[in-house]
Amino acid sequence: MSRNGPPLSILHVLLHAGFGGAGTYCLDLALRQRDAGHRVGFVVRPQKAGGGPSIHDHLPGDIPRYLAWRPFEPFSIGGAVARFKPDILHAHVGRSARAVGAMRRRPPAVTSLHNRYRAKESARLDGVIRIAEWQRQDMAGYAGRAETISNWLPRRADVRPGEVEAARRRVGAGPDDLLLGCVGRLHRVKGVDLLIEAFRAEAPVGARLAVLGDGPERAALEALAAGDPRISFVGHVVDPAPWYRALDLFVMPSRIEPFGISALEAMAAGAPILGTDAGGLGEILQRTAAVVVRADDRAALQSALAELISARPGRVRYDLQAYQGEAAAERIERFYRSVIGETAKPLARAEAA
Repeated sequence: MSRNGPPLSILHVLLHAGFGGAGTYCLDLALRQRDAGHRVGFVVRPQKAGGGPSIHDHLPGDIPRYLAWRPFEPFSIGGAVARFKPDILHAHVGRSARAVGAMRRRPPAVTSLHNRYRAKESARLDGVIRIAEWQRQDMAGYAGRAETISNWLPRRADVRPGEVEAARRRVGAGPDDLLLGCVGRLHRVKGVDLLIEAFRAEAPVGARLAVLGDGPERAALEALAAGDPRISFVGHVVDPAPWYRALDLFVMPSRIEPFGISALEAMAAGAPILGTDAGGLGEILQRTAAVVVRADDRAALQSALAELISARPGRVRYDLQAYQGEAAAERIERFYRSVIGETAKPLARAEAA
């Protein structure tokens, strides 16, 4: 149960297609809040048939969900507010923050930045949670409360016996073969094209590359890898935990990366890591054993990949103390309460007058 006060009613707003880092953050936070005794609900976009992975695939049946219809999302959220009666709204991703900000009447509202701060999206909200320090830029004119509360390692089910070996077999990697991999949405910002090109240039015949995830760039990436049987596109995986343990090298070649939950999951599995200095990813990997290269630097990524393939490093022990979900959820709850208290002050003064 909560140690910070009476239970809250929290309505999360996630108007985002697909299911990536923002969805993982939002879902894990909501489940922790529910387990702490709070009342939690979601406003989400309708699920499209054949539209790929979405938050609908992961939300438990005991968490209420309300649908937001374009182009009337602020009205849809208003309807959800009328039914759910939240103490606070928590928007995720820019479109969600913009829709909440456009509401005429609403409860106190905060947003978690899953990218850079943009005034047109978040300036009207009462609080902003930064998930990494680099997001301080561009916030000089913001008038609400703001705090950096780092993202965290999401909870996953324990890896069961045989799952790691099954993952390796799925992509044709034997016990002694070198298996490289990446996990994430297949979008240009993730830099998977750079990894495929570097792998094809540097990896030996017996090596394998597993690409986990789905997204708008999948067809182009498959065309880039065409003719190389060592490269496998696994698609969206609900629980990637066995894969992180199966990989001999985890690569995160992001051009842009607000945070990088996949890096934390790879660290928890002890995987050697090659990443870039993009945004929050660079913050996570600094002062660790990971090899870090400049974002969108094709030559640097290829050179580092060649060196790591030659060295074939073993498992690594990382310090993840700064990325614990329970502590982060408690800080977010305290942030909610501070925002609720601040927004109540003008109302109290008006009533007193």
